[in-house]
Amino acid sequence: MTRSLVLAALAAALALSACAPRQPDAPAPGAPPAAKGPLPKATDAKAADPAVAIFQANCTRCHRLTDVPGGPKDLSHEGATHDADWLAAHIKDPASHNPGSRMPAFGGKIGDDDIKTLATYLAGLK
Repeated sequence: MTRSLVLAALAAALALSACAPRQPDAPAPGAPPAAKGPLPKATDAKAADPAVAIFQANCTRCHRLTDVPGGPKDLSHEGATHDADWLAAHIKDPASHNPGSRMPAFGGKIGDDDIKTLATYLAGLK
């Protein structure tokens, strides 16, 4: 009987482990491959910056704040070419600026205040 109980417990544990959620770093089925290259260096001040947290939570799959040759799009100088209003509109609906954009629209996925915070931050990167 003890052997049966141990085998039943082992079978239950194996069955439950198959139901474990996927790892957060694993891409969702059909998602583009994760961007390669270093993440932005987070100093204590940057780590506390809500814009950096928003960027890291939503953008690092395809973008970086450092140049990686052959890597994802570097946004570390985005403010040199676009202002905060343009960037906010682009984050909400990239097709409004580039109908062929592969970037998904984040309007409705990220709150307007967070989009404004992120756009203001990116506009400050010259």
